[in-house]
Amino acid sequence: MCFSCSTKLEVNEEVRESVAPEIAIMEPTFIDSLVGNGGVIRGVEFGMSIDEVRGVETAQHDETSLDENGVRMVRFVEDFSISRSMDVEYYFSLINKLDKIVLVVYCDSNKRQGEVYLGLSNEVKKMSEFDSRLMKVGDEHNFNVELLIKETD
Repeated sequence: MCFSCSTKLEVNEEVRESVAPEIAIMEPTFIDSLVGNGGVIRGVEFGMSIDEVRGVETAQHDETSLDENGVRMVRFVEDFSISRSMDVEYYFSLINKLDKIVLVVYCDSNKRQGEVYLGLSNEVKKMSEFDSRLMKVGDEHNFNVELLIKETD
């Protein structure tokens, strides 16, 4: 589903103003561990099979399941520290080809959520060939950042 064949990025301007400039300096290493290593993210490319993704992904394999439409999802998890962990879910078409990625970063505070959101927003801007959406999700106890990436039609 191609919305406009360009990156869809929802950036909350309040986050830009509330995060100190020095955070941008300390985040690249962590942000690179989330989305770096080539490919769309983490060395993974759209069109890969489940086995190919498992061969590239460095996080711990957690779950493989089917949704109600028969779409297969493979989830990997990684704990970076007490304050941050992530799930990355890879969704495969009925012909076993990767066509959607959902990255969820779990943070321990609103401040950390803002840091991760800002760092990922800079990376998403580089993904112009994909339909991407970046969101802050959660409530007063959960501070998550979710990135959805889909191959354009």
